[in-house]
Amino acid sequence: MLALFHHAAAPRPGLHPSGADRPATGAGSSLHHIALSLPFEEQEAVMRWYDKMGQPYRVEQFGWIGWRGIFTEDPEGNTVELVAYDPSMLNQDE
Repeated sequence: MLALFHHAAAPRPGLHPSGADRPATGAGSSLHHIALSLPFEEQEAVMRWYDKMGQPYRVEQFGWIGWRGIFTEDPEGNTVELVAYDPSMLNQDE
């Protein structure tokens, strides 16, 4: 389980620097994205959950490696991918 909370939800001094000490996030960050693996069968449940919550996402297929990724953003604008492997997707057109 991965829980992502906005800094206002559980403030702790020093945990979320602000001002000049604040790290770059979103498009200003050097972090491209974080990818977490899950079983392919669970991706449909993730998309239903995102739909229920109103969480925007996009789905991309990577046939050259047999992966499907579900991309969304965390509360600070960083891209989070939930990726799953399915051998039936190998070499499918993207």
